[in-house]
Amino acid sequence: MRVRVKLELEVELEEDDRIRDVKWRIDKMIGIPVENLIIDKLLSIPPFGDNPPSYRDHRIYDHMRLGDLAVREWSNRNLVLDIKHHIPKELTISVVTPAHVTLRVRALDSWTISRLKSAISDIAGTQHSQRLIAFNGKPLLLYHRLMEAGVSENSTLELIEPDVGPMTITFKTFVGIEPIRLDVRAESTIEEIKRMLYETRMLPFSALKLIYFGYGSMIFLD
Repeated sequence: MRVRVKLELEVELEEDDRIRDVKWRIDKMIGIPVENLIIDKLLSIPPFGDNPPSYRDHRIYDHMRLGDLAVREWSNRNLVLDIKHHIPKELTISVVTPAHVTLRVRALDSWTISRLKSAISDIAGTQHSQRLIAFNGKPLLLYHRLMEAGVSENSTLELIEPDVGPMTITFKTFVGIEPIRLDVRAESTIEEIKRMLYETRMLPFSALKLIYFGYGSMIFLD
């Protein structure tokens, strides 16, 4: 017989803490290893007015700051996070290089793509460090976990060359103006983009904070 027990913890945090910092604090409180904790969404959100922020349902990743989740309406309220205890499973996966060489990698399903790339470097050197990893034809971001992408035992992933051509990025602000679209290069830095926003819309360069919530969504300015 299995019994599911729901445990509620209250953790004191700072606005600059990241989701991974939350995991470290939980580890210290109840001894569950950081790598076994999954925080991927808000379990509940504080009440909002007539115009709740559209980003409230987006996926949460370890690198995100709590301040980015608590912008404006959330800044003085408590957040409730959905935390899962996941025991990592060992996988053997194949990674095909652009030269059609197949690498066999032992991994855990809780690994991020960044961690997988480190394992590939241990096997084949750093020659693939700038390449993207794709699964079922879709490039995966560095902070995606293998289990989130549907990677399982004996799955095959690909190392592909990144497309560094031009792109258009859409920005949305919280002050009610129309979204801003900028034509940028793939290698453009955040500082360069902030300067472009200042030059095109006179937005204060030093005060800009860009919040990215994934491919296909807008980048929010605060």
